[in-house]
Amino acid sequence: GLGLLLTGRFVLSRIIGAQMREGRFDRRTAIVGGGPIAEDLIRALDAETESGIRIVGVFDDRGDRRSDAVVAGYPKLGTVDDLVAYARTTRLDLIVFTIPIAAEDRILQMLAKLWVLPIDIRLSAQASKLRLRPRAYSYLGSVPVLDVFDRPMADWDIIAKSLFDRLVGLAMLLALSPVMLAVAAAV
Repeated sequence: GLGLLLTGRFVLSRIIGAQMREGRFDRRTAIVGGGPIAEDLIRALDAETESGIRIVGVFDDRGDRRSDAVVAGYPKLGTVDDLVAYARTTRLDLIVFTIPIAAEDRILQMLAKLWVLPIDIRLSAQASKLRLRPRAYSYLGSVPVLDVFDRPMADWDIIAKSLFDRLVGLAMLLALSPVMLAVAAAV
């Protein structure tokens, strides 16, 4: 039994390791905001190969004159309105705002458009002069971010809900099977 358990774990770790190297577990991430702060964030995330973050592009509400078409090697894919449409048609796991915290009105306007998406939303704290306790931040690799919104169900919650649904369905089927058999016999 112990040998089978160890062999099974070894095989499973090899399979998962291969899938991780292929990027199947990477979090597809959109960056909101351009400029030097976004470039610094992108470079910091790209420098960490084990961060599990794959940047899909940059979205910025500022016009093309105020925002470059390419930010740190990633294309500008449109505005926040385009981001909502993009997230509905493409798998997207995370949105990171690189807009300074001082621009709270602009951030709130953008967030009002993004609340409809079941996606994690973070605010980059890398360039912020605001210093909070280390526990106040979550990290993407070594990049500090502030959590703005978490998707309703993520990670193991999805598996737990699926398992719960199946077990309750099976229990209801077993509990109601005598009644269903009686109705079938009566018909």
